[in-house]
Amino acid sequence: MARKNAWRTVEAHRDDGGATCPWCGSSDITGDSVDYDSDCIFQTCRCGNCQAVWSDQYKLYSYQPITKGVDKGTFELSRIRNKGGPNGQI
Repeated sequence: MARKNAWRTVEAHRDDGGATCPWCGSSDITGDSVDYDSDCIFQTCRCGNCQAVWSDQYKLYSYQPITKGVDKGTFELSRIRNKGGPNGQI
């Protein structure tokens, strides 16, 4: 992607999902392992095309439930049964 070399806006970087370098627009980017503090996750990223280095920052804005938690009573009963004999006898 040809573009003028200049840091693009946060909004533009976010709109493409952080998939290109915010300096040159190249998709030849890599990310280090993530680091975090109490309210943000950080990832240092590098461009293989222009050697720019920047930090992508992630914050939780929502979540999607996948499955409900285990009911404590059911968990305790299951744990007791699993300690029993081969047929689940206590």
